[in-house]
Amino acid sequence: MFLDQLPVSRVTFELSQTKGLQWLAYEFAIDDMTEVLAGLRARHGSPLSTSIEEADSSDQIWVWNTGEDLITAVKRKANEEQKFLLSYRPSRLRPQTL
Repeated sequence: MFLDQLPVSRVTFELSQTKGLQWLAYEFAIDDMTEVLAGLRARHGSPLSTSIEEADSSDQIWVWNTGEDLITAVKRKANEEQKFLLSYRPSRLRPQTL
């Protein structure tokens, strides 16, 4: 499967019979991370970002609230394996209400 021209390793999603699509997650090759993050930054501006370090793993997390969607990108490194995940879900808090 491809998202535009980038290959997607895995797609996971949750559907509700009454509410439809609840969330959608893509897994990309780690080599495609920079291009995906640059595209999100160009479209939605600078994200909120953080890092989590543990003994045998680390995560870098970027979050955008578009007003419609909450987009979360995660680079995970655990036991010398790296993954890059991108997930979407409907936003429960619109930024303009804050």
